Amino acid sequence: MWPRHRLRVRLNVTIAKNLGVPVVLVTSGEGKTTAQMVSGTLTALRGFEAREVQVLAIVANKVRPEQALDVQQLLRAQLPSEIILSVIPKTKPC
Repeated sequence: MWPRHRLRVRLNVTIAKNLGVPVVLVTSGEGKTTAQMVSGTLTALRGFEAREVQVLAIVANKVRPEQALDVQQLLRAQLPSEIILSVIPKTKPC
């Protein structure tokens, strides 16, 4: 994970923890390989779980269409069944 991204995740975890609210985790697949997307998403999830913040759903956004099925399958295999998962392929601009 990039340093700015890690700081942003930690800040979001802290805010959610302080408010006592569950979260929807949104990750971006822009410019990432399948492995980077899956690894980054799971790392972010662990950050929330470590602080006892409930993650209701994960949205993997802007995933390259050719990666979408792999990302979906790899994440689903590693996520608790109660977490909703949505993988949204990146579309071409209009």
